[in-house]
This record gives sequence, C-alpha cells and structure tokens, in this order.
Amino acid sequence: RILVPLDGSPLAEQALSCAVMAGRGLSAELVLFQAIPGPRGGSKQMEVSAAEKSDLLEQIDTALAEIEQGLR
Repeated sequence: RILVPLDGSPLAEQALSCAVMAGRGLSAELVLFQAIPGPRGGSKQMEVSAAEKSDLLEQIDTALAEIEQGLR
C-alpha cells in the first residue's frame, strides 16, 4: 500500500501523480487521505464541512483522471 496525503496543494497533486505511477509499477494499492493543518498552539479539533470534503474529493477525482489520461 502507498499512503498519499492530500491537502489540495499543487505539491500534493504532484505527489499523487508519483504515487499513481509507483503504484502501477509495484501493483500497490493507493490509500488517499485528506491532510488538514491543525490549529497553532493547541489541540482543538477542527471541523470540515461536507461541502469542503466534497470539493476536495472532486479535485482528487479530476487530478486522478488527468493522471490516468497522461499515462495512456
């Protein structure tokens, strides 16, 4: 398994692309997770709205489709 942190940044999209290629070469399963920066100086839990989660999933889906298209 390859664990891929995603935070919506361009660097995370590059990491996703690399993970897809490595996963194919290794026949590995990708495990994606959303990385959210915690609050500074505290351990208070952060809430993420359903709309924010949905937006990030759409971005991931689009990025994966673009990566798959580029690999063909």
